[in-house]
Amino acid sequence: MTPVIDLKTVAIAEQAARLAGDILRQKPDNYRTVKFEDQFDVKLEADMESEKLIRNYFQAHAPYAIIGEEEGGDTHLYEGNEPYWVVDPLDGTYNYTRDWPITCVSIGLMIGKEPVVGVIYDFNTDTMYSALVGDKLRVNSKPWDTRWAGSAAQACLLTGMSAGRDMSPEAISKFIKNVLHFKKVRMLGSAAMSLVYVALGYADVYLELAGPKPHRMHVSAAAKQEWLLL
Repeated sequence: MTPVIDLKTVAIAEQAARLAGDILRQKPDNYRTVKFEDQFDVKLEADMESEKLIRNYFQAHAPYAIIGEEEGGDTHLYEGNEPYWVVDPLDGTYNYTRDWPITCVSIGLMIGKEPVVGVIYDFNTDTMYSALVGDKLRVNSKPWDTRWAGSAAQACLLTGMSAGRDMSPEAISKFIKNVLHFKKVRMLGSAAMSLVYVALGYADVYLELAGPKPHRMHVSAAAKQEWLLL
């Protein structure tokens, strides 16, 4: 039997994100422990503990398979037709280490390569962004009407440089060429929050030097299906 994906599913994802975000907001001392660090990336105990909490909640309430930022998962799910969760338990980890309040919990539900539910919880402002394909973007459960610029010449591009970015001269040259089409460019340090701002209409396009991971695309993709490249 094909599972029903509806607003109840969205509510489950919202609750999982809120449970994790409420603890992240408190910043327990152990959450600041560095678990991994290299030249371009850092992972904290906060990332690990947040994902464990989310996984446990889904196991109890919506036990689909999970692909997580920290613990991974079966990437063959991308080629299938079964629902599965994708989770970034703390997007903007470096921002979190600096107490810069542009961080969030990002959760999506996908079927194969198609996002059907997206939830991003900005625990800094206690704002929940959610979307179900076929429904409007919702902000704290209220429908949101979005307007975007009509052309790149008037548009705002949000961008980022992922930890696994391609720094070859060819990639950088192509990136700069793309950026120059837009009126303004901004960088926030959180791909998920950047995508939220696109979904809201605060900006118009998100582009990384290396493309965003699937768990970071759900709210924008679900809210704005014609821009699935996000």
